[in-house]
Amino acid sequence: MPQDSLSIHRKNLEPLASYGINHFIQKYGIQFTFNGESKINVIYGSNPKDTSGFNIYISEDEAPTYRYLNVESGMQSLLEKTMIFEKNSENSVSVDNKEDRNPYVVLDGDGIRIGFDIFNEVGRILTGGLEHFWRIEGNKHGLAKVPVVDYYEKILFDCLSFASRKLNVPLKYKPFWPDRKKFAVCLTHDVDETRKTYQYLTQAVRGLKDRRLSKTMYQLRSFFTDKIHGRNPYWTFEDIMRLEEKLDVKSTFYFLKETAKVDIFKPSTWHHYARRYDFKEPDIAGIIRKLSSSGWEIGLHGSYESYKDKEKLKYEKNELEDVLGKRVSGIRQHHLNLKIPETWEYQEEAGFEYDTSLGFKGGKGVGFRWGTCFPFHPFNNGRMMSILEIPVTIMDISVTPDRNGWERCLEVINTVEEYGGVLTLLWHHTVFNEREYPGMRELYEKIISTCREKNGWITNASSIAKWWLRRELDGGGVEYVKSRA
Repeated sequence: MPQDSLSIHRKNLEPLASYGINHFIQKYGIQFTFNGESKINVIYGSNPKDTSGFNIYISEDEAPTYRYLNVESGMQSLLEKTMIFEKNSENSVSVDNKEDRNPYVVLDGDGIRIGFDIFNEVGRILTGGLEHFWRIEGNKHGLAKVPVVDYYEKILFDCLSFASRKLNVPLKYKPFWPDRKKFAVCLTHDVDETRKTYQYLTQAVRGLKDRRLSKTMYQLRSFFTDKIHGRNPYWTFEDIMRLEEKLDVKSTFYFLKETAKVDIFKPSTWHHYARRYDFKEPDIAGIIRKLSSSGWEIGLHGSYESYKDKEKLKYEKNELEDVLGKRVSGIRQHHLNLKIPETWEYQEEAGFEYDTSLGFKGGKGVGFRWGTCFPFHPFNNGRMMSILEIPVTIMDISVTPDRNGWERCLEVINTVEEYGGVLTLLWHHTVFNEREYPGMRELYEKIISTCREKNGWITNASSIAKWWLRRELDGGGVEYVKSRA
């Protein structure tokens, strides 16, 4: 399809809508002209001029449409029925809201009408537009299951595909992942603590609270036997390396340099002490270099306060690079702490290529906090930032190694596969100690094996970021939606 066969028509774009358009173009790698006479025209808002060819009209609406939807049934229903006019005689798709039935996708003569503001919605959501939902427990579990941005953009992509087939011309777009992989899997581990300390006590107490005396006795016995035999239950690095070598994958390890204050009278701060280790300690420096030289990625786990302190971030990055002997390109903030957009600005200034801190915090859920399972560039002060965000999808603490936990994981896997995005796993290195976290290693292995069977590209965060950034700059290959006969 010649470059002038696709055009977007809109004047005086609002910043969020402009970001939404740019995000869609960048994500799919589709080439558009603006306000030109083309075979397929995306008309955003009021039509600025008469256009020939096949037109896709997108309503300009300031009100966020997602707030009206019944998230679990309505959005899934729309997803299943979008482009229903390709399959049967019906010409419209509707979703119930509180007031009436709105036609969301309608085949109208030589064009399609989309009854909601895709571009403004994408811009709004990718600047934090869903955050207020997570304070409403009733909405959380439903909406968190839906990558709303990807869902909206797929509607537009499907409309473009329909138009290209109707006109019997191919639609050029870039594949999301290399070697025709259907989706990607990003394997990561946070190295919070490298030795077991206060956990002997807290886990023993937890065993008493849970009325699991065997757990309490195990912690008490292991305290003495570990000390006598010099064992370190949390030194699982070689175990992970062996497991991942068996699975033929390599992950990312984020190492922490914690400096937050500890108050002996505040147990909530004790973990800061337990997580204090120095990159230059012989054992720590040795495993960092061993992992790196063997093909694993080393990234920075920004300390508890670093998300709001750019000088601290720079210092920690330099310290890790001194030990590693090369540049550190990736970061995840401790506790997934983010001050938006300042943290991304600090990370960008410190020279990080990507961040992977955007996700639901400890135990509060799995899924899509900002409505996407794709890497994206955050938007701030009217510009798309250079740093790439790779959202966290499943954290180990949020699932249990039983049937229910596996079903939750599989649901998310299937969703990411459906949209062709990236599934980011956060498995702390400590949970690979089978005695203390039974079943978590097996669950990790099961996720990887299942994703491989589904033709997922399984790799580390740096490889995801490098592929995505290179794809933005060059072709990364071109695929076609085949024309209908």
